[in-house]
Amino acid sequence: MPGFFLPPVTMNVEEALSLVISARAYSEGEGKFHESTIGSAISKIIATLPKRTRELLETGSDKISVESRKVTDVRGLISQLYQAVLNTKQLRVQYYSYSRNLVSERIIDPYALTFRRRAWYLVGFCHTRNAIRMFRANRIKVMDYTGDTFSYPSNFSLEEYMAKSWQIMRGVQGEEAEVVVRFDAKIAPLIKEVNWHPTQRIQDLPDGSILFTVTVSGTEEIKFWLLRYSYQAEVISPESLREEIAAAAEKMCQRYGKNLTAVTRVCHPHVV
Repeated sequence: MPGFFLPPVTMNVEEALSLVISARAYSEGEGKFHESTIGSAISKIIATLPKRTRELLETGSDKISVESRKVTDVRGLISQLYQAVLNTKQLRVQYYSYSRNLVSERIIDPYALTFRRRAWYLVGFCHTRNAIRMFRANRIKVMDYTGDTFSYPSNFSLEEYMAKSWQIMRGVQGEEAEVVVRFDAKIAPLIKEVNWHPTQRIQDLPDGSILFTVTVSGTEEIKFWLLRYSYQAEVISPESLREEIAAAAEKMCQRYGKNLTAVTRVCHPHVV
């Protein structure tokens, strides 16, 4: 509005420091496309702070650091996607599918943007597939607006849509699996100190190991996570995931020129 001004802000050093650090971490990582506007906004707010608070902020902000999450290059697309989501603009995109190694044209109603595992993802209704799909932003090769708008569905929730994903990937519609994993005593404390998933349950066992239970949509992603823990994690169920882990272990042994039976006997005698 004409004549608008920001009055002095009553903010202590801790509050101001939290704001600056959060803004810096966001703008250096997933919020890179907002870097200039974030910097401008923070500068305006800092300018209204009392002199002593500004001085402490200037000397202290560089002494506390939050690792920024380097993002996949999206060639400026995020800003356009941001506007499309806010203004319910329908999109026409040329999208590269990694699983099919194919570029195809899609008409998409963009519902939401989410940042996960160092990349931005667009969630929206794909008219080509007649279903809600997730698209990795850096795989959008060409994008423009169709000129049409869409009605945002009242029953869609990004939180609910992503709730059962381990991180990003979702299984076939309605496909859910209860995964039970036994983690060895040595690694158990590290597993227990993190809230990995909203559905996780942990049961302590007499020998110090734990049973980790979680319900996920599809098991592909959690399989890769479990492989990080090598012989210190054993899938109890489902049997299909147990077999996939065993097959991956066998291929790893073959690559390194090792005999699977000998390796498992030495490293984890109870694994079959």
